[in-house]
Order: sequence, then C-alpha cells, then structure tokens
Amino acid sequence: ADDADQSDPRESCFRGPGRGTRVTAIDVEFAVVLGCLPSSSMLRSRCARAVRLVREHQARKLFLTGTAAEAAAMVALCVDAGDVEFVVDDQARRTFDNIKHARAFVGDADVWLVTSRFHLPRALFLARHVGLRAHGVGDDGPAPTMATRLREGVAWCGAIVDAARG
Repeated sequence: ADDADQSDPRESCFRGPGRGTRVTAIDVEFAVVLGCLPSSSMLRSRCARAVRLVREHQARKLFLTGTAAEAAAMVALCVDAGDVEFVVDDQARRTFDNIKHARAFVGDADVWLVTSRFHLPRALFLARHVGLRAHGVGDDGPAPTMATRLREGVAWCGAIVDAARG
C-alpha cells in the first residue's frame, strides 16, 4: 500500500482513518467496540468499522462492550456481517466502565479502540488512565449534532472526575 493509505494510530485519536483508509499494522488480537444507543446509526457505523478491521486483518476478534441492550444490538450487527469472532461485555453502563472492562479482559495487550470520532479523545484519555494500550480508530459515522457535542463536553467533566477517583 502506498503511504497515502496509511494512518498513524496516534493521529487517529483526533480524526480517525477516513473511508477506505487502512490503519497502521500492529499485532492486535482485539478491536474494542464501545456501545451507544442500540438503534443508532452511530452504533451501526462503529460495528461496521470494527468488522472492517477484522476483514483487513488488522484485528482477529472484537470485544463488544456496552449495556445489555447495546451489546445485544452489536451482536446482531456483527452476526449479520458474517464470519467475525467476538467476545461480549454487557455490564458496562458508561465509557469508563467500557474501558475498565476491556482492560480487565485484554490485560497489557494492544487493542484498537473503535468509537465515534468525536468520542475518541475522551475514550483514549480514559484508556491511558486505566492502562489500556489503546490505539484509536474513528468510525465513518455522521458528524455529531450540537446536542451530541454538548453532551460530550459535559461527559468530559465526568471523565476527569473518574480519572481523579481511579
């Protein structure tokens, strides 16, 4: 592949690889997919991006993490995609839980962290805080609405409190 098709995972925490862009090859067992509203286009986009990582041999399996409803929706999306192995965590209620559960499951291994582009900086901040060796991959989903941007700003306050509490 030529250099234009490569993306440095450290850069992807802010912009994520675009459509058709391959992420830089690293030896990764899991792509961790963070849940969101079960019937949303954001969740479909996150799962589609994660499935692409597996099909492009960038990850071998998916770790799907979210609430019970989010996890069930992600399982359905991944089953529909065909031959993709996954592990399910349906006990996470928020991003900090997603990250802690992924860290507990994968240990010190490197992972791709798949979420919406606007959500990546906060998710990677929390990942660094708990010691999850995450490389961010933004999905190809829709641009966030103003309400989503405001919610994300408020959620940053919670993330800082979570990090301070440990």
